Amino acid sequence: MNSNLLRAAVAIPALMLLLSGCATGTGSGSPATAESLARLENTDLKCTGLIVQGSQVTLPADAGITLRITGPGKVAGRSAVNRYFGGYTLGAAGAIQWTPFGATRMAGPPERMKLEDQYLKALESTTRADVTAHGLILQSPDASTRVEFSR
Repeated sequence: MNSNLLRAAVAIPALMLLLSGCATGTGSGSPATAESLARLENTDLKCTGLIVQGSQVTLPADAGITLRITGPGKVAGRSAVNRYFGGYTLGAAGAIQWTPFGATRMAGPPERMKLEDQYLKALESTTRADVTAHGLILQSPDASTRVEFSR
């Protein structure tokens, strides 16, 4: 077999695998800017991935965890049981700093209350925001905590 043909036979599937990862939103996206976050305003972003201190948290299909950018520097959403709201300041290169969150105080099943606690603590520990083709990724400085949202 021709060596160029062999290289192509190996390189093409590898390239397709790499590109398919980008197409499904598994990339890190681009650092958030005021303009890119404004394009997400008033859209319910569904939490599709949650990693807390390096451990993947299983999200039930009906978890209903959302984040909505309600205006410049303001967010609101649903966290497993309750509604929450808060603010943020966006810095250079996607740096994000959160103001304290407020939330309603309804009780729910223990597993949902635990999920809500994990989500809210993870969200407030994030310091970087990246906008992707499909939504938003928030993560901690060391990326051990990561919250992914899709439109």
